Formats: sequence, structure tokens, C-alpha cells
Amino acid sequence: MIYSMYTGFGRNVDELGIDRALDIAEDYGFSGVEFFYSAKLHDTIPSRDEAIEYRKRIEERGLRVSCVSVGATIVRPDNPNEISQNDIDGLIQGLEFAAAVGSKLFHHTLFMGFGYKIPEDFTIEAKRELFLEGARQVATRAAELGIEVIYEPQGPFFNGYEEFCRLIRDMQKTHDNIGVCCDFGNSFWVGEEPYRIYEELSSLIEHVHIKDYSIKNAPEEGANPAFRGEIYIRDVPVCEGCIDIERIARILKGAGYSGD
Repeated sequence: MIYSMYTGFGRNVDELGIDRALDIAEDYGFSGVEFFYSAKLHDTIPSRDEAIEYRKRIEERGLRVSCVSVGATIVRPDNPNEISQNDIDGLIQGLEFAAAVGSKLFHHTLFMGFGYKIPEDFTIEAKRELFLEGARQVATRAAELGIEVIYEPQGPFFNGYEEFCRLIRDMQKTHDNIGVCCDFGNSFWVGEEPYRIYEELSSLIEHVHIKDYSIKNAPEEGANPAFRGEIYIRDVPVCEGCIDIERIARILKGAGYSGD
């Protein structure tokens, strides 16, 4: 397994420049890097020329780009009957960046709207086809660029065993460049453990996000309420929380996983 710097890398590039950001990744002992951008702020996604320069600097160090991630909300929170064309445009721009910087994987979210309070009249079932329509636009462009689109359980809707597995199966009906990002903890946000998802979809895992969570039954500093269940979640250093990291490692090993 190859370890890649995700959290903090993009911020370092923005604040310190690509060379210093790569210095820090190397100092930490990483072999790869992962970029993160916001689709809503697509004017902050680097141009093709910038991406080509990044790729040159990264390869000169003997490093690799493991993935490009973009946070997106495909359906507009202010009008859930419409696709957010702004976010779709940002995702496509993110794909163009990924291709130019040399990433074969592109990870994106589907919905980051509403914060922690979901309107009672908003149901995923009523909007499913709209979400899929937007996601398929992105997957189609990714296929043209030779990039695989990967998804992780994320947010209030496309999360948990039933919903996430359905998303993957729905996307596979129309595209064959679909994979899974094994995020260690996101399913806790909908009151489920993550292990069953990855046992079911182990053959599709192309990338991994390592994290750990502290989960409490009452509010505490730095913790946020889950979308489902009366629990509060806080990021903690790996191996200091409740996630069974060894169990996920066994799933990955059993699947022959060799990615970042």
C-alpha cells in the first residue's frame, strides 16, 4: 500500500506553492499526493497549464498524484428540482485538471448542501434520477478522458449500506468507469458502521481515505451532530477513535487492494 497526503496538501499548495507543499509531503514520508477543490468555487481550480506544471514538479520528485477530489452539490439546495449547473461545470473543470495533472482517479461528492439540518420535505427518493443525471454527465466526460470516477459514502443521502450500494449499482448500469473510495468513517454520519459496505463492494475499491472518529451521545467541543441517530462525531488522530481499522485492513487485504 502506498501512502498519499490528502488532508492539508491542497491548502499547502494554495498558501505555500507547489514546491513547498511537495517538500512537506516528502518530509512526512508520503509517496503520493491528492488534490481537493470545491466545484462551487470552480474559478479556484488550476488551469490546464498550471496542472501540467504541477505534474512536472511532482514527477521530478518521484511522487505521484493518487487522486483528485472535488466537493460538489449536484442538485441545487435552493431549488431541489434543478441540477446545479455551476457545480457540474466545476466538476468538469476538476476532471480536466485531473487529466492534465496525471490522475487516473477522480472522486466527487453528490450533495454537501443544507448543513446538519435536512428539511423534512426533502427526500432522496424523489430526487434520485436528478442526482444520477448529473453524476452521469460527469462520468461520461471522465470516460472520454480515461479517468475512473470513484465515490465514497458521504453526507446525509448517498450513505449507509442500502443507499450507497444502490448508487454504485445505478451508476454501473450506464458506465463502466465506476469505482469505490473506501472512506473509513463516513457511514457513522447516518448511524451505521462502514464495514458491511466495503465487504459487499470490496472488488470495486480503488482508493482509500483513512480517518478515525470519536463518537459521543452528547454534544462536546469540536463535535458535530450526525444526520441520523442521536450521536455527535469528532475527528481524532488515527487509532484514537472507535473505527476498527484492523477490520477494514483485513477487507482490503482480502480484496488484494494495492492502491493508495
